[in-house]
Amino acid sequence: MTGVELEKTQRGDELKLLFFSEFEKPLILKKTPAQVIVKLYGDDTADWEGREVDLVIRQQDFGGETYDVIRVQPPKAKTARVKVPDTDNEPQLSLLKSS
Repeated sequence: MTGVELEKTQRGDELKLLFFSEFEKPLILKKTPAQVIVKLYGDDTADWEGREVDLVIRQQDFGGETYDVIRVQPPKAKTARVKVPDTDNEPQLSLLKSS
């Protein structure tokens, strides 16, 4: 996350916009995603900068219709990545049966 900004709509409502370095457009931060981030990093949005969350797409039923929605969840633990050597070009050993 790179920051949170408040923006006023034409109707005068305030929207919290959550920005990410990986995306051009911000995520409109509604109540439920905000609660997830507050549990992870506290309620001071300045402390969120540089922190990570995972964004996932889920399906949500609303008014008899199903919609794709973006959900925020704690980041998954990072795992080590190991490069496995290409063995296709290496000589293969075979076991010979002796009689």
